[in-house]
Amino acid sequence: MQSYFENSSRSQKNFSFNYDPSLQYEWVDKQNVKLTWRKAPLNKNFYSYEIQHLELGDYTGTYQTSINDTVATIPLANKFGTFAQVILTTLPQGGNTFGIQSVQNIPVGKSFPSFYQGNIVYNKTSNKYFALQSLAQESSNLIRIDGTSFQLEATLRMGRIASGKSIALSENGQYLYVSLADTIKEIDQNSLSVLSNHYFQGYSIISVSNTNLIATNSAGGKLIKMPEFTVIQTSTNNDMVISPSGNYLNADKNIWKWNGASFDLLASNKQTDLYGAQFENDQKLIIIDTDTVKVFDLSSFTVQNKIPVEWYTTSTVVYDPTSGFIGRLLSTNSGESGLYYLYNSDNSQPVKIIDVGYNNTSYGVYDIILNNNMICSNGCIVPLSFF
Repeated sequence: MQSYFENSSRSQKNFSFNYDPSLQYEWVDKQNVKLTWRKAPLNKNFYSYEIQHLELGDYTGTYQTSINDTVATIPLANKFGTFAQVILTTLPQGGNTFGIQSVQNIPVGKSFPSFYQGNIVYNKTSNKYFALQSLAQESSNLIRIDGTSFQLEATLRMGRIASGKSIALSENGQYLYVSLADTIKEIDQNSLSVLSNHYFQGYSIISVSNTNLIATNSAGGKLIKMPEFTVIQTSTNNDMVISPSGNYLNADKNIWKWNGASFDLLASNKQTDLYGAQFENDQKLIIIDTDTVKVFDLSSFTVQNKIPVEWYTTSTVVYDPTSGFIGRLLSTNSGESGLYYLYNSDNSQPVKIIDVGYNNTSYGVYDIILNNNMICSNGCIVPLSFF
């Protein structure tokens, strides 16, 4: 920016300098954000700082502070998954409205790299997130994200993502797999490079235990032993899922247990329609039915709890082992707020209902609970305790 300062009626000096206000933000509580910025040099030639904020494209507030200020707290009412735009303008003396601007797009919580639908996992040993980003021309990126700063650390270009879930991590953090249109790739997490390729046309990864991997398509599923990558059991249904330890298997509407050499049939899971399943350690099986989430106890082989859900929300149901919550997104029509429900596995009533703004899976915006956080695929993260 250039500023002009008049020394006398016949003389004028021209000063040129670089100035970036470097606007930063920090949530104080659920309704207020603290803004900080760098003071303008030669600030006596400026009049004030003006702060404006927009939510969903509409101006919702304008504030002015002294030119000596570098801190201000303003109210924000944006919901999780949406961004408020805050504009700080340094206004010069003399009524000139063309000042220096600094802009921040502020989410609820902190910014987080965007990712494709629900394709994200967390490695608690290394404190890293791994996620897939869908790109143009049938390609994608595998990204690694620091679990504390939420900064992007590394990127690996991949091919076209398989339909459905396309990334899975074993509980012990040893195995990370990505499924593409015709290949399942084992990934080295440190170098973010491909360790091996396994050709399975049209299969998506459902789950990975410490010893086995489940891959399914519309015709059925395969239980694959690692690291040999040999198929040891198949299913005619796409309901296969394995517990994190590898001790229990759900397949063909039955529950199986590992005997050290193969899986023995234990009991029926008593399902006629099944849209998905997830294990809660080796204690419970969370079964996603047409309009109900059923919690099946693995010691008594009985249904302990039933959670009623809308049929069109079944694809969003997820279990987070860190928080112990079952979550689901009630997506809404455009222009209406969505709701995210949190449940304990032993209660049919939600523990929390979170307003997640205008997030709609039809537009590719997914909310997911992971590692005791709420994460939105369009790029934000916040601890569940925030709500």
